[in-house]
Amino acid sequence: MHERLVPASPNWYCGRCSDTNPRGVMGFGARNTVHLLDVSAQSCRVLGSLTGHRERVSGFSFCRHPGQDHLCASCSDDGTNLVVWADDRGLVLCYWFNTGDSSSFLPLPKPLVSLCCSPHAWSLLALGYKHGMILLVDVAKKGEVLHRLRGHEDEIHSLSWSPSSSSLDQGVWAPSSSTQEQDPAGEEAEAAEGAPAWGRGKGRYLASGSRDQTVRVWNADTGRGVMTLKLPYLKKRGGGAGPGGGASGVKDRLWLSVFWPDDRPSQLLSSSFSGELVLWDLAPGPGRQRWTVLGSGDQNHSRIVFNMSSVCLAGGQRLLLSTSMDREIKCWDLASLECVWTLPTLGGSVFALSFSPVAAGLLALGGADQMIRSWDTLSLQRPYHTQTFWQGIRSKITASSSSYHQKTVYRLAWAPPLPPISYGGAGERGFCSLYSCGGEGLILQHDPRNLATDAANIDKLIRDTNSIKRPDLKQLCSIQQHSKMVNTLQWYPPLGPQPDLHFLLASGSSGTKVLVHDLRSACETPVDPPAVISEAFRTLSGHTGKITGLSWSPHHPARLATVSYDRTAQVWDVLKGEGLVNYRGHGNRVMCVEWSPVDPDVVWTGADDFTVHEWRLSRQEHTAPPRGKKPAGQRDKAKQKKINMAASSPREAEPTSVDGESESNERETKSAMKRRKPRSMLPLSTAMDHRSKEDLLEDCVTLATVTHSPEEAHLDAGHPDSVVYLRLWTGDLEGALSVAAERGELSDHLLALAAAGGYRVWSRAVQDYVKQLCLQDQHLKAASFLLSINKLQEAIDLLHSHKMYREAISLARSRLSDHDPVLKDLYVSWASALERDGHLSAAAKCYVAAGAGFDAAKVLSKKSDAPSLRAAAMLAHLAGERQLAHTLALRCAKGLAASLDWKYSKHRKYPVPRKYSKHRKYPVPRKYSKHRKYPVHRLCFCVAEMFTVVLTDSEVVSLHPWSRPSRGATGPDPIQDRVREVWRQHFGVAAGPRVENLLKEVRSVEKSQLSSNSSPHQVVSHISVSLSLAVLLWLRSGDEGGDDELVRVLWEVLDAPRGVGLLSMSAQLCSLIFPYGEVGVFSRRFKKSLVPVVTEAVAASVSLQAFLNYYFLYDLCIRAAVLLSEPHAVHQSTQNAIDRLQQRLAGLLLKHSLVQRQENQEEPGNREEEAEYREEPGQGAEDSLVVLSSQMTGYQQDLARLPDTVKMFGRPDVVECSLLVLHLASRGVLVSGSLQCRARDLLHRYARTAQTQRAAARFLS
Repeated sequence: MHERLVPASPNWYCGRCSDTNPRGVMGFGARNTVHLLDVSAQSCRVLGSLTGHRERVSGFSFCRHPGQDHLCASCSDDGTNLVVWADDRGLVLCYWFNTGDSSSFLPLPKPLVSLCCSPHAWSLLALGYKHGMILLVDVAKKGEVLHRLRGHEDEIHSLSWSPSSSSLDQGVWAPSSSTQEQDPAGEEAEAAEGAPAWGRGKGRYLASGSRDQTVRVWNADTGRGVMTLKLPYLKKRGGGAGPGGGASGVKDRLWLSVFWPDDRPSQLLSSSFSGELVLWDLAPGPGRQRWTVLGSGDQNHSRIVFNMSSVCLAGGQRLLLSTSMDREIKCWDLASLECVWTLPTLGGSVFALSFSPVAAGLLALGGADQMIRSWDTLSLQRPYHTQTFWQGIRSKITASSSSYHQKTVYRLAWAPPLPPISYGGAGERGFCSLYSCGGEGLILQHDPRNLATDAANIDKLIRDTNSIKRPDLKQLCSIQQHSKMVNTLQWYPPLGPQPDLHFLLASGSSGTKVLVHDLRSACETPVDPPAVISEAFRTLSGHTGKITGLSWSPHHPARLATVSYDRTAQVWDVLKGEGLVNYRGHGNRVMCVEWSPVDPDVVWTGADDFTVHEWRLSRQEHTAPPRGKKPAGQRDKAKQKKINMAASSPREAEPTSVDGESESNERETKSAMKRRKPRSMLPLSTAMDHRSKEDLLEDCVTLATVTHSPEEAHLDAGHPDSVVYLRLWTGDLEGALSVAAERGELSDHLLALAAAGGYRVWSRAVQDYVKQLCLQDQHLKAASFLLSINKLQEAIDLLHSHKMYREAISLARSRLSDHDPVLKDLYVSWASALERDGHLSAAAKCYVAAGAGFDAAKVLSKKSDAPSLRAAAMLAHLAGERQLAHTLALRCAKGLAASLDWKYSKHRKYPVPRKYSKHRKYPVPRKYSKHRKYPVHRLCFCVAEMFTVVLTDSEVVSLHPWSRPSRGATGPDPIQDRVREVWRQHFGVAAGPRVENLLKEVRSVEKSQLSSNSSPHQVVSHISVSLSLAVLLWLRSGDEGGDDELVRVLWEVLDAPRGVGLLSMSAQLCSLIFPYGEVGVFSRRFKKSLVPVVTEAVAASVSLQAFLNYYFLYDLCIRAAVLLSEPHAVHQSTQNAIDRLQQRLAGLLLKHSLVQRQENQEEPGNREEEAEYREEPGQGAEDSLVVLSSQMTGYQQDLARLPDTVKMFGRPDVVECSLLVLHLASRGVLVSGSLQCRARDLLHRYARTAQTQRAAARFLS
């Protein structure tokens, strides 16, 4: 599913967390997942991942048996371990895969760090412990300890067995019989004089790496040490780290891993202090160095190495793979000891992706690992070539700094640089700086040319230059449609395709919908007060989790990519409002998305699974996010929280340790608690009793001569509670309460004692206690104490001032009457707070409780969905707001019509109560329906439903039976006949005096504003109002006379879809309204003919007939004569010439501005733009401003001489119709000779463009 993938970083401090098999597949544990890589000598490819563990993967290994290298085992902190594993208590567990048997044993009750199975004998197992001990045990004998290998002084990090006995038998390096094996405490092998001589022999050997900075080789048969290798001191890489543990900080950071190559029994690999890999020669010849460092320059890891594994390719090449704390996986060629490729990995969730606008394919990544990387995604030789902006992770942080982020990087953006980073000298090429925003609140500017320089703090730059001031911004509008927190916003790209969409704003919130708003009117024509937008241009529904990222395509018009908590990425067609592609390759929440700037088929996404994916749209099989339950990780979140809370709660200790350490610790704790003495109430005097004898005698003299105040001593010693008790014992109750109140240490106990001093003392103590509780945020308790002294209003105000509305209302309702104004004020305040927070339904309930039905209806209507508008209309009606109820019901009906749910009312989900409407077919109150005052909207909806059936191919939710097309005796009936009949039968509308009132109302109905982006449903709504007006005009005038306005309205009906580019809809309308092919025959059933009188009406009638003939031209060629109008040909040709002239003028002005700008300021970047608009040879004289202006004047004079009717009522393209007539004549269609001559004459005169001249050439030759 993906093209390239940057995996998560391998887990740290795990000695056997990666492995390879003979097929060239490498597996490593990253978080709770095992990633698989296909390894080659040139590069690598991520094959996939193995999931199932719930906690960190702590070990991974492939099966070593021939023919079973496809099997692998992993162990995890969650306890779901396989094959052989151990825990931190020293317990070893074994599992036989072929038989299903298992066993466990405890060789040593100490923390176990590493283990390794022997390739020489299946039952031999090496165990490394934290205190430096190594045990060799026999698994077949229930964990019998064969040897205890002592010599290391610290934690065993890694173990590795020699390849095999067959390799050792070749005599490469085995101790001779004459050489004594070294005792672990004997001489080290690094000393030249003490190096043993190696000859032929047999044996099983084990290498171990420890935190004590040594590598030891052991003979597993005798249990004695063979040699000791001490890590070399590498000055250029180790910095100030010296050998022998001289620097304790280096020792703390050291992880010494060892690896014995399969085909090199005389060589051993180990890691070093700062990420270097060292190749040890176990049998060096005379004059040969014992160790060699792999790589050169910057090829080595920059931090400690945790795992090494090797693989042999088909050609015999041996590769070494290493994982490190620097979050890189490196591949080494063991023949040349050089690094052949590096795979970067990620150590945290990816929150930000951003492509550079200057360097093509340069992708910046930022996330929870606090690092910022740049990735050259277009590199062919190095497909994973990345660079890191911040290098602070490679060393300990000793002081706080503002030159890099110390928390998660949430946002990245490329922009022109600001000082102190600048463009440089005059000869340097311009570049873009990278800006980043982190979780600590810093905005930093990075120089991509020099990654080693510190970043610039933008906030500090503003303070140093002009101080931070709030800019004077003007609010243009506010979008009040999201009900949850908005997470991301994205403007349509300014350089994207289809410029008329540049005012689209996409937004995603913690909900599951993506809203797209068209803010053209709000930005171009702002109003005061700012406009409130409550309806979206498009609503994209499909995700099942929070929306976290948006990205517009720079290649496709109105195509948007979104990512969500549902672990998927979705690509939408915004104009159609439908999903195109869904990507499901991530294993956790997807946090960011970016469209490739060079390949329109590639999208990049980063997720909470610590990976970045590159994937192609054309290779995805899904088109929408998965439906159903949330992902397993989100479902188990609440369950895991309960488990953690239960685990952290105090409970009785259970003896789980083998040697009974838990029981002994519990007994010691209980005995210590029994022996513990209670703290004295007089700690000062108690402490003084334990001084020296001289001091005690001096105290006796002092006490005898000076009167000592105990209260001052207690206060100086920090024990004011003792002063309180002393005053209570002396009977000074009021003084004790005063001392406690001054120090804020009143308690329920003291308040209970205050009642003994009388009501005045108790009341004052309660008031002081209330102030103390308010400072401690215990407002409920404070209000309860206020009630105890009969201060009801103060208690209510206290809860109200701290926004505890629910508690304040409960208190008011329990003590006050239902009509008390205090209760109403509480409800209104709560409603205002809920409305500000976006909880509109709860705010409406509060307004209803306060008796403000109008406000409740207005609040609910902000949601703009059908159920909310229904409830708002009901509230407005019940509150007596009839006009508001009608308006809201009408909005709901329009919404239902837009969703094509025409019979919604019959399911009892109607936006107003049943008593509002008699027929309940459209949401109009009964009052209006009964008095026939507002039935116009019902009539328009009726026409819209009939149009929807025949003009759109959308899936209709429900329909009325009368909306289906009908046929008469002579063919299909005109739609106006069906409308008139349906109105008469179902709505009671017929010819009469009532029609005049309906005409006034339908003229006041607001039509949908049409544009090039209008949907077919919007066009249907627009023409439905116009056709309703036409039918009412017909009913008013009768079957004869008064057709001028009717003809003009019919022309508007047919011209509306043609004006927005829906020519097929316009053709369908012609066949629906004029099925007989004649404009004059309006209705044969009712014997209605159209006879216009006024000049404009006559021109409109002729225009209608022209369009009608245009659509019927292929079937009825004899009607083509009306299409070949010479005045309209002149108008169209002149208008086309003006359009071409305007384009030439625009190009000339742009070229002039570029020349003038170059003269003022010479910039290298303008040369490309100047070359784009450079004059062609011979064009400069022709395109002078004077010549073009004079030509424009001549064309405008030609237009002015044409009749107004020609300019007002257009015709189909005359040149196109002429070509069509001649084409039909050439195909044998019967066309008169005079008509053909007329068509050729029009082509001679008005075919002026190159395209039309080429098409007309074969007819004019």
